[in-house]
Amino acid sequence: MKHFFLIANRQNESAKILMQETAELIRRDPSCTVKEDPGSGPDGHTDPADVPSDTEGVIVFGGDGTIIRAVRDLKPLALPLIGVNAGTLGYLAETDPGSVADMVARLKNDRFFIEERMMLRGQILKAGAESDAPAYEDTGLNDVVLSGADGTRVVSFSVYVDGEFLKSYVADGLILATPTGSTAYNLSAGGPIVMPSAEMLLLTPLNAHTFMSRTIVLPGDCTVTVELAGKSGTNALVHFDGAVYPDLYPGDRVCIRRADEHARLIRLNRDSFTEILRKKLEN
Repeated sequence: MKHFFLIANRQNESAKILMQETAELIRRDPSCTVKEDPGSGPDGHTDPADVPSDTEGVIVFGGDGTIIRAVRDLKPLALPLIGVNAGTLGYLAETDPGSVADMVARLKNDRFFIEERMMLRGQILKAGAESDAPAYEDTGLNDVVLSGADGTRVVSFSVYVDGEFLKSYVADGLILATPTGSTAYNLSAGGPIVMPSAEMLLLTPLNAHTFMSRTIVLPGDCTVTVELAGKSGTNALVHFDGAVYPDLYPGDRVCIRRADEHARLIRLNRDSFTEILRKKLEN
């Protein structure tokens, strides 16, 4: 790997400095090229058009949120990414600032492997629409989350798996998480931790009004349809890795399935997730 594109969390001064230092390190090798993200995309996002066509790998400086944003922004390019943690310990970052020189050397000498992570695709289907075409669709590396629009009222959802009714929930919301997202909002809501190489969906209710409210683990190849019940009396929000679709009304449905695309994360050590998890569990 000789041609790199660098992205940093622009609200994190140490991440920006680290990106510049890494770019200078890479440029010392005349066989390598590197370009830093110019930040021309809207709202701090990366514009895929800014990535040179010969780019072989992307290095991201920041926390998990920055890495997830980079995955989403550069999804059309299917480039492998590696994260350098520039904040608190994250699950997706592969290395830390003190190991950047070693990381660059290993990337240049192709001493790494690429781990593919399952992503989700969600489609919004509006009630009474004249066609079956989705009104909106997006992808998520961590999760797709449904919640009440005003944050104070519970909402009613009906959940179907491959067209078969599963369960109705009256809750603050629902999380549909990937194995990667199992350590994010899903974990905070009491859901299980899943090894990221697994292929499955985790359905976790948020503060459901029932004595039996547990995560349901579903096959990775199923389709989950969540309908906002008419008795909700309120509209709902759909979050794709935090990006919000605000206009879900009673009768509307969200169809969630495994995306055709995968996130491609560069790994230097095959036990990296285990190591990160062990450190997290010690805190």
